Amino acid sequence: MNNLDKLKSISLDDRIKDIEKDLSSNNDFYKDIEPEIIAQLLEVPLDAINGENPDDWYKWATWNYVKILSVEQLLSNGYQIDELINNLEDENRIEFLLNQINDFKKIIIELTLDEKAKISLAIANNNLNSLDGDRHLQIAQYCVNPKSNTPLYFEATLDGDYYTTNSLKTPYDERDGKFLNVESNFKMYLSKFLNDN
Repeated sequence: MNNLDKLKSISLDDRIKDIEKDLSSNNDFYKDIEPEIIAQLLEVPLDAINGENPDDWYKWATWNYVKILSVEQLLSNGYQIDELINNLEDENRIEFLLNQINDFKKIIIELTLDEKAKISLAIANNNLNSLDGDRHLQIAQYCVNPKSNTPLYFEATLDGDYYTTNSLKTPYDERDGKFLNVESNFKMYLSKFLNDN
């Protein structure tokens, strides 16, 4: 009997226990099973995020998120230098930098690391707030057996009303550090918690 057939032949409670043991032991007997199949076997409500049953959306914890980009990345993404500079707080500094608008390289050199960080965070915050009600940059997580010592988390990247193909991650991916973790990775992402399951 292969590993998938073994999981199918036992009860839901036993599946959960087997996968918890498999994760903690690093045996990884079930790691290569397709994420959607593992999710179905653990009764994860995929229909809530695949468009079949959107009324169950509340069962998943969801976040809007944006990646925090450097000033250089923002400029290469089409932002104008004056648009970025106007996110600084010191009016005298803004005026000084805008007076050098024709010397693009000098402005980039002139910006301090702190100013660059403030600009990056301000743009990310503006972008995050413009996403309200829009799911184009969204992540969802679902937990099987949350009171266990080894809770089993699933994560999906959402695009519109549905999770994107091949984006579903399993508890094995979480253990291996492959979750996006937008809520805790504050150096790379700015996120807004939407609901808890």
